[in-house]
Amino acid sequence: MFIKRELYYIKNSKVESPKSAFIQALIARGGRDLKEFIFLLSKGVSLKEALKSIPNIEDILSPKDSLETVFPWDKINIGVKKEYLWREWKRALRLEFTAFCNTKKCKICGAC
Repeated sequence: MFIKRELYYIKNSKVESPKSAFIQALIARGGRDLKEFIFLLSKGVSLKEALKSIPNIEDILSPKDSLETVFPWDKINIGVKKEYLWREWKRALRLEFTAFCNTKKCKICGAC
């Protein structure tokens, strides 16, 4: 695996398989609509077959381009403003970096 080979010098690093990373991303972004999917996987059904039980998989993996999208974790208030996270998501899509926080000066995200 290319990434694993290139990061060999970083001690204690672990590179997940693409399949494992995909399942983790799906579960992290999904909600109750994944109940049947998780149940099928637990019963030994193949990933390909279990994925057929998710009618809105495109919406889960690639939500609409809107700040109004409601995510399962929106119920949890970690102090960071959703608007800030949305701007960071847009920056990431443009491959733009964000400077590290200076917690004494910066109040942009809302957590500090």
